Amino acid sequence: MRWVECKRVENCFVSTHMYAYYLDIKISEEFVQAFAAFGVLAFYKKFPRPFFKVILTDGTTVKGVLNDTVIKAQYPDNDPQKSKQNFEKLLDKLLQHNRQMR
Repeated sequence: MRWVECKRVENCFVSTHMYAYYLDIKISEEFVQAFAAFGVLAFYKKFPRPFFKVILTDGTTVKGVLNDTVIKAQYPDNDPQKSKQNFEKLLDKLLQHNRQMR
């Protein structure tokens, strides 16, 4: 299974291309660190709810909380569909790798 569900996140900005991905795993530190190879990672481990944010090379921003099962991805305005497809391929790859490591 890739992820359980993907839903568009509605907010007050009509032009925002944000989606929530509901995973079938809890987000681990290893899973978060794997994103570093594909963009700039900011990981706040000391927060009460450890938070991460990754900006991928195409401008996609990915956010989530350690040990949660949801991540949010915001795609750039220039080609959101292509960015979404690329991110979903990357997410599949990272989830598959995560499963093999268990």
